[in-house]
Amino acid sequence: MDVSVIIPVYNNKEEFERSLYFLSKQQVRESLAYEVIVVDDGSTEPIRQIAKKYQSELPNLRYIYLERTPDSNRSRTRNTGIQASTGSKLLFLDCGILVPPNYVESVAGLLEGRPELVLLHYILGLFAEVDENEAEDILGLTPESFEQFCDKMKYTANWEDYRAVSFESVQNDLDQLPAPWVLGWSGALSTSRELVSRTDGFDESFREWGAEDIDFSYQLYRNGGSFQATEHIKTLHLPHEVTHNDENKMRSSLRNKFKIHQKNGDFDTELYPFCADMYYNQLMGKYNRLLTKYFTPTYSESLMNELNTRYLSNEEGRSLLVGSDSHSVIQTLQTTHVFLQNKSIYESYSQTFKDKNIVYALGINTFYEKRFFDVAIMTDYYRMSSLPMLLFMFKELLRISGKLVVIHTEDHHCFESGAGWLTWDQVTPFLRNYGFTFEKVEQSGRHSIMEITSSVSLQRMSTADLLTVYYMSL
Repeated sequence: MDVSVIIPVYNNKEEFERSLYFLSKQQVRESLAYEVIVVDDGSTEPIRQIAKKYQSELPNLRYIYLERTPDSNRSRTRNTGIQASTGSKLLFLDCGILVPPNYVESVAGLLEGRPELVLLHYILGLFAEVDENEAEDILGLTPESFEQFCDKMKYTANWEDYRAVSFESVQNDLDQLPAPWVLGWSGALSTSRELVSRTDGFDESFREWGAEDIDFSYQLYRNGGSFQATEHIKTLHLPHEVTHNDENKMRSSLRNKFKIHQKNGDFDTELYPFCADMYYNQLMGKYNRLLTKYFTPTYSESLMNELNTRYLSNEEGRSLLVGSDSHSVIQTLQTTHVFLQNKSIYESYSQTFKDKNIVYALGINTFYEKRFFDVAIMTDYYRMSSLPMLLFMFKELLRISGKLVVIHTEDHHCFESGAGWLTWDQVTPFLRNYGFTFEKVEQSGRHSIMEITSSVSLQRMSTADLLTVYYMSL
């Protein structure tokens, strides 16, 4: 079999029937064999009967029923479809997605001979709230009028694919983005069986709403996937009533975003729970271009000597530097570990500083054990952060180190940072509100050396729970 179209479904019988109807009108050459795998995740509506109705028009349609259990989830449904399929090319579609008549033929052509390719198809109307006129247009939509309708609606506010500006910023060549995988919605995604076989499929531990498809896309990315948006292959999401509670969705999505990072543990995913998907490429692009040396002050030799003497004299201990890519600072400060976020600098310094552990991380969500480091030293770099980001960074650095030391240079301002430049008067009331305390232990010229501590209750709270508390307070 050349192509397998995999559709998970749970109720929504009207949307499901329209999806099958549009698939039944595919125009494909005789030599292209394709199948449709429908996996019913325990529907109470007559999904089986609808599938049976279309088997004459879709002779390679297979219907699989899964009993509804507490373990039922979207990942299990899609994995069942993958395992049952025989095609060399896998086209994932959600129930209620309509496709043009040339969909299977066009996607198969793009994937032919390119097993590494991951195609993200435009999805119009995913968040649409339709008026009466639009509802009538959708009811009257046919395979023959589909492309004309999509061309008409593509750039209307209600119907535009929310990812479109990201796609167009790189002319649909998503490999130019630092994190193309965050755009990988499985509602309309296609790739090869060969690439999928390099992953573990969809993670079935994602039982709650949200992010299981992003996790799958990240696995494709890590296993050599090359991402491309298909502006000329558009799909349409049939609007329907959403019954999920927004607060519950946010909480479960956050938990799943943290799970993605827990599985992978590098800087590519460290900030993902803290940033909306559509902003993530901009954020990662910023870090991958950032040279902190040009934003932080020049630190004197006397300050370096003071820090080495006061905190870094134990040759057997482990210590961490956060917030400097200055060659001289890294070389002079006797820390055993350095966190860097610019990937090019990280790769270069990993070869330069053989006597140090150069780590691709920010320090906001790490895998180090509690008090792994004796001390963590943070430069004025912290002042480039937003206050919420600083909250989570300080909490994590205090978890993984016995002592957190911050260098603060009050008379240094960097308005070119692009993210503001925090003053001490802005930082202290915000962080005190969450249980942090500050002590100035030394003045070295224009630089203050500050030690930061936090309350026991704050340290007992998980980062995921704290993030939820913070968002709920907004």
